[in-house]
Amino acid sequence: MDMVLTGAASTREVAARLVEVKAINDIPDLSVYGLAKARYSVPDSGIPTSPTYTFSGSLNAGEFLYITNNQDNFEAFFGFTADIVNSVGAVSGSDVVILFKDGVAVDQIGSFHIPLFDWDYYHSWAIRNV
Repeated sequence: MDMVLTGAASTREVAARLVEVKAINDIPDLSVYGLAKARYSVPDSGIPTSPTYTFSGSLNAGEFLYITNNQDNFEAFFGFTADIVNSVGAVSGSDVVILFKDGVAVDQIGSFHIPLFDWDYYHSWAIRNV
């Protein structure tokens, strides 16, 4: 896998929210990757089967992309500019975030089948060390 989900955050302060992805290898065409999110409590029939956001451009190995729904809140809390502003970055801390490659789910943060309080990141962070 050339790209992975490395984080999601839903802060209490200024409602700063983000999804973070990292390129493991060079990715010359990001358009094969996309993201979707859903509430953890959706029935299996409501789990996204395709991305609601498709990336563009390219990314070098080791680089990150930061996706938010509100650039002003993101900058106020994190101190730098997000790469992408899109509603898929509006995670609430109980949302499952899914990474797709070529229309197939390849990674996710959160779970649809584990009780929420065993994994949620409400007013907090979910971070993966990669």
